[in-house]
Amino acid sequence: MNYFFTTVQTNKPKTFSLITYNNNISQSTSLAYDFKFFERDANNHVILPEVGDILSIKRFKSDSRGNPIKKPNGQLIFEGTISFRVDAPPGIDWRNESEIRLNPKVPSQVNHGNPGQQIHRIYFPLVSLKIGN
Repeated sequence: MNYFFTTVQTNKPKTFSLITYNNNISQSTSLAYDFKFFERDANNHVILPEVGDILSIKRFKSDSRGNPIKKPNGQLIFEGTISFRVDAPPGIDWRNESEIRLNPKVPSQVNHGNPGQQIHRIYFPLVSLKIGN
């Protein structure tokens, strides 16, 4: 009797570390972040997560408007970590700030940014909570 074995090579998901002051992030099905959270390759291109990768997001305490609340010594107050799986390819929104504010690709591009400051250009149109949070 002959046995044939096949192996399926699967890539282990990469984990990307992010932070947030959004108290309701666990209810999100889409996300957006600034460029500053992502590494760049030798050609200065942003390295984006792929479908199946994990976004590990540290949550810090904030007020009702999403502003960080700090200890008297200035240190942020850590509340926990939540992980999301990337379920659709992320994108980079190159439109100008006013266009993005009028018609964001995902709500958090503008919900947690301030006018006149960098808006969130990297967006994740579909994410899901990772089991084990």
